[in-house]
Amino acid sequence: MALRQKFNKMHEYESLVRNFVCESEDYEDRLIAVVTEAFDFSLQNLRAVNDAYKNYEMYWFEVCNSALCGALGALLDKEEKLRKSQKLALFFKGLIFQEKYRSNRMDFIFILQIMKRKGDIADVAADKDIWRADGFTQFGLVEAIYKLKIPGFSS
Repeated sequence: MALRQKFNKMHEYESLVRNFVCESEDYEDRLIAVVTEAFDFSLQNLRAVNDAYKNYEMYWFEVCNSALCGALGALLDKEEKLRKSQKLALFFKGLIFQEKYRSNRMDFIFILQIMKRKGDIADVAADKDIWRADGFTQFGLVEAIYKLKIPGFSS
């Protein structure tokens, strides 16, 4: 499969997420399945370096996963049911701690921030290793802690 076809496939996943409708009882499981499938496809097929960034090695899967998270953010903005979903919050919180998704941790923190999941963000922020991860993750945590006014993290 050529790189253009892989991008088109990721665009299809992004469209599925943007246009997702919470009609069935298993809407959370369906959304998690689509997102998991998209992330897995991205990790397996888009390991090529994006040469648009000089002196920084960024892979296409990182860019595509960030775009998918942007679509998720737009979906969460319009679907209150999803913003209140404990199952989705636990799913994204779990992704933050998976090594294979380390380059998208800030995106997942952003999603938890949209969901206003203070407790989940506090749990993530309490993990000392997460703070050592990278500057993007640190920035995402600081922003979420500040915007959601999560107490106990002034240091």
